[in-house]
Amino acid sequence: MQLRWRLAAGTQWQVQLAQTSRTETTIRERVTAVAIETGLELEWQVERVEADGTAQLTQTFTRLWLRSASPDGQTLEYDSRSPSAPAAETRTLAAAVQTLLRLRTSLSLSDRGEILAVQRPAETDSLLGDLPAAAGWKTLLTRDGMQRTLHQALGRLPEEPVATGSTWTVVRQQDSPLGPLSATDTYCYDGPTAVRGLALQRIRVATHWNRPAVAAATPAPERVERQQLDGEYWFDAAAGFLAQSRMTQTLVSEVPYGDGQIQVKTLSTLSAVLQPQPPGR
Repeated sequence: MQLRWRLAAGTQWQVQLAQTSRTETTIRERVTAVAIETGLELEWQVERVEADGTAQLTQTFTRLWLRSASPDGQTLEYDSRSPSAPAAETRTLAAAVQTLLRLRTSLSLSDRGEILAVQRPAETDSLLGDLPAAAGWKTLLTRDGMQRTLHQALGRLPEEPVATGSTWTVVRQQDSPLGPLSATDTYCYDGPTAVRGLALQRIRVATHWNRPAVAAATPAPERVERQQLDGEYWFDAAAGFLAQSRMTQTLVSEVPYGDGQIQVKTLSTLSAVLQPQPPGR
């Protein structure tokens, strides 16, 4: 089976990205936790499709929401679509987001689901600078953050036709505090499956990171880190688009503390749902 994106010029699509993150810090058996849920709704307008199948898209942010819970039990909620006036603690965020929601970004999407280019309006960076420093999710709106997030959400289809059990790998580079990091995504095609009455193709992925040579040569024995990233994609081969995906990442960091240690464990999920929109919407 050949798996390829086939978006038609003139069509519109809604892309919903939802990210949840829970961080637990353990110090001498005392655990504190912070939970954050963020979401973006995007609208894709397919402007044209090149001869090689690459789709040229205009992307618009149409909604952003945020929910967080701190260790002391306080919660914070914001939804750009809510008719209610934002709470006092989210007014600065709301003002900046309302401006961002009007911006349009140009994307190039290959027929294998690779984001080839991201072009944003020049004023985007200055608007991001106005967002509150605590809004760590704003990295999703940067060029690199958007490309990395969309890569995880969309995955990469195989170059060759596949049969059940077929595997393929994608090697990519990304920045880290230790320098450029090489990530290898290993995909496996599981075959057809039914999801909400639709016949979709299930693909699994697991990611392995290679540490930079400098960091590998000078390890920090007092610090232990473990990272795991895997996920699932459900592709509509008949219609030619990714229907949904779900990625799960676990990061555990341990450092000595007195006669014990501090452990920080973060569990994050990224879910994506792509839906065609009626003509003229």
